[in-house]
Amino acid sequence: MDNPIILLASENANILRAWSCSLTDDYTIEVALNLEESRSFLENPDLHIDLSVIDGDLIPDDHPLTTLSDQVPGKLVIMGRQWPEEKQVQLIAAGASGYQVYDENTPSLTLIVNRVLEGEVWIQRHLIPKIIKTLIANKIDPQRLHDDDEITAKKKELLKSLTPREMQVADMVFHGGSTKKIAATLFITERTVKAHLSAIFRKLEVPDRIHLAIYLRSISGAKEEDEASSVKTETG
Repeated sequence: MDNPIILLASENANILRAWSCSLTDDYTIEVALNLEESRSFLENPDLHIDLSVIDGDLIPDDHPLTTLSDQVPGKLVIMGRQWPEEKQVQLIAAGASGYQVYDENTPSLTLIVNRVLEGEVWIQRHLIPKIIKTLIANKIDPQRLHDDDEITAKKKELLKSLTPREMQVADMVFHGGSTKKIAATLFITERTVKAHLSAIFRKLEVPDRIHLAIYLRSISGAKEEDEASSVKTETG
């Protein structure tokens, strides 16, 4: 990816300065002071924003999270101030690419941006089962990713590294299969399924099932759109 452009939005000058300083060596930085200014970048056909990092303080409590990721350019990461976990879950289920509590213990913003631009979702891992359940309950598309052609090509190339059996397992996870169901369908042990999953996660550079589902969703055809929402949590 050549010279990604990152939009930083906050009304706090000190926050903008700190974020800009941490990213300026690796990215082109654009700045907005509020959500309206952030939305205005969507109307500029000559400027492609790859990722928007938004200060959570800019988002009113009653702002519908289901529309937020469509109101800013590129992928969306929220740097919040102790948002409730349920709100974080709703944010990711609605299409955002990440949430991070912004305090003195915040990881490097460069790390967060790098991971998200590589196609990961930045969220506390223990929230992943809740995100999956939310996706199922609301039949929400697992992720409205904004991958460019280069990232999509890389993902497809990595997918070729899977063995035929690993591809079977990955596809069954994508369509909602639990470890128990996959084992029964393929006539293998649950331990073998878990071994296959570990190999799949390593080869595709994803940490878990939800990221695997999102990975496969991001490179699947339009005909898979409805099926993608059937990803289920582990049941045994």
